[in-house]
This record gives sequence, C-alpha cells and structure tokens, in this order.
Amino acid sequence: MRYGHRNTDVCEEILASLEDLHTSLEKYQPPVIVPTDEKPKQSSFGGLFSKMFSSKNRVESLKPAPDHPKGIYLYGDVGCGKTFLMDMFYTTVPKHLTKKRIHFHAFMQDVHKRSHRLHMEHGPDYDTAPAIADEIAKEANVLCFDEFQVTDVADAMILRRLISILYSETHGVVTFMTSNRKPDDLYMNGVQRASFIPCIEALKQENKVVYLHSTIDYRKIARPSSGSYFFPPSGKTLSSVKEDADKHAKQWLDYFCQGASVNENEELSIWGRPLVVPKSAPGVAAQFTFDQLCGKPLSAADYLELTRNYNRFVVTDIPLLSIRRTDLTRRFITFLDAAYESHSKLAVTAERPFEHLFIDEGPIIKSEAPKDVKDLDDPDSDFLGDGTMFSGEEEKFAFSRALSRLKQMSSKQWLDDGFDRE
Repeated sequence: MRYGHRNTDVCEEILASLEDLHTSLEKYQPPVIVPTDEKPKQSSFGGLFSKMFSSKNRVESLKPAPDHPKGIYLYGDVGCGKTFLMDMFYTTVPKHLTKKRIHFHAFMQDVHKRSHRLHMEHGPDYDTAPAIADEIAKEANVLCFDEFQVTDVADAMILRRLISILYSETHGVVTFMTSNRKPDDLYMNGVQRASFIPCIEALKQENKVVYLHSTIDYRKIARPSSGSYFFPPSGKTLSSVKEDADKHAKQWLDYFCQGASVNENEELSIWGRPLVVPKSAPGVAAQFTFDQLCGKPLSAADYLELTRNYNRFVVTDIPLLSIRRTDLTRRFITFLDAAYESHSKLAVTAERPFEHLFIDEGPIIKSEAPKDVKDLDDPDSDFLGDGTMFSGEEEKFAFSRALSRLKQMSSKQWLDDGFDRE
C-alpha cells in the first residue's frame, strides 16, 4: 500500500503509522459477535445514570484481545489535512473487513436513535450500551470517526460504555479518529468529567495518538471565481450551456470537499429507509440533481437528516417551477429551510435566476414582498417574477422567505462564515 500526500509537511511518522495499521489489519481476524443475552434491568434512572459513571462498572474490566490492532487518533488544527489522510486510509481497508466512515455528530445521533428503539422495545430502564455495541461491531470491524469530540453529558455517558465494549476481545473494533483536540483535552470541564477519564485512557491505549502539525490551512484555498449560483445568459437555456453548468457544479463540489474523496451512490439510512446520495464526501458534501432531491416523496425529516449528515450541497438542473407541480416546489422550499437553519453551504445550476424561477400558468397573483426581499435585482418589480403559483397566505410567505434566504445563502459572507471549521 502506498500513500500520497498533499504537501511535504505531512511527516513520515504519520505515513509510517498508516502503513503499520494497514499491515496489522491485513492479518486481523475480528471476533464473531455473539448477541448479548442480557434482559432489561429494573432500576431507577438515577441508578442507571450512576451505573454508567461508576468507576466500578463491569464494562471497565473488559480487555482487548492481544492481537487487537491499535488504531489511530489523529489530531491537529483546522484544515491541516486530517480528513484527507483518513479518507485515503479508508479506501485501503482490507476487503475481508467491514468498515464504516461517519462524522462523529452523525454517529452519536445514530446511537441515540438505537437507544430510543431499544428502550421502546425493552423499557426505559434497559441498559442499551451492550446491544448497541453488538449492532455496531456487526456492521463495521473498522470504524472511522471524523471530528471526534465530546461536549454533551449524555454523549459522554454512553460513549464510555460503548468504547470499552467495542475495544473488548468480544467485539474487537478498530478505530481511526480525527479530532481538533488531543485525547486528554476531550470533554474538558464537562459535567462529571472525572468519570469520563476511563474512556480517554481507553482511546490512548487502543490507538496510536498522532499530532498532525501543519502551517497550511488547506481549507482556505481559493474558491471558484464564479458565484455559487449558475444561470444561463438571457435568451439561453440551461441545456444549451450544459458544459459550463457541469463545470460550475464540479468546481464547487471539489471546493466543498476540500480534497476529501468523492463517492458515488452512497446509501444513507434515514429512519430505517434508504436514500441514495448520487455524489458525496461522507460527512462533508453531497450533490444531487433537482429531480433526485425533489422528484421523490421526501419529507421535512428526510431533508433535516441530510443536513445533519452533510453541510455543503450542490444541486443541479433546477427547472422552471410550475403550478402544475407544486409538490416539487414545496419540497424544494422545505429543503432550503433545512439547509438555511443548519447554515449549510449551497451551490446550484438553475434554468433562471431564483426570483424568476417560479412561474404560474394561470392568472398572475400579485403580492407585496417582505422587506428583506425587496432588494432582489429590481426592487420595483413583482418579487414573484412572472407570477405566483401560490394562493394561500402561508404558501406566499414560505415562498417569500425562500427567496430571501436564497439571496443570503449566495452571499460571500454566508459562504465564508464557518467554512474553515472542521
């Protein structure tokens, strides 16, 4: 296995650590997971809380197998190339091992969903950690966490249990983690932090801790020279400038991904239902055509889940939106609401500028725009462009809000704000 690198400041020690981990994984045979036979525990919430944080918790006595490969805990400043290195490693995981790469926030959300399901099945006092660990270990022998951090007491509670079980000889999960903090700084000043220390010690024991020092912030590379929203020149259609539109979409997806590898047709599980993401850098950015994003019966919950898993989006081939397909328009507005609330970055290719994108094949219904959208292109024009497809006041307001938000999301300030955070 050979690793490339982005700059000479990626030290030989890191590359050697990656090589060592890969070599040990080639010989690694993970244990067969035997489902837990534990039955629901009848205890108070306080008792369960105390048990999770007790230094005498039985899970702490679990030991990893002697041949358990040490993973990697890679930490460093924002934009120094941690995610890039993890993505390279992920593509080289030996075929006989299962693997999963996930943003830490998405992982914890998934854990809490599993915990909720198990509590619904077994009762509120059920100790969910062993069963969740069983499920995770069955899904992935190698688990890659991006942006590992702990800020919430509930996350700290369950992580201490999960990490201990996942590393144990009965589960044998190997981890690769990236973080902005060294292990000893995790959950700093958090509630009951002393009880989280065993988890920190387990991370240090079962991973090689590597500091990636770089004077270069790769996320501050220049963005594409054009704006993030592409529309054909007046008198032309999107299909007639397809080459330019495709180039625009590719440039912005590359910029959003910042060197992370792009996968095709990744399947995302949303509340137990599969959703195929045509192009994506896991945990970072996703690209859809308008039809892929809005032409299917997706709900607000689906779009919210998308914005929890990705925070940068490229949406291509947005057509003129007609009254005959209000379902498409409502879904598009719902997606925009979710993207705006999560402060996601957005680049698009569309048939026309947004303020002229919504057309009405019936009588034009005039409406006064809210103050925050009166400054669109021509402040004296009807803000609905050619007209409106909406007759209800709530729909008019939703459309007006969408136009206002689109204008804000296309601004340089919006794109710059927080973009260099990992």
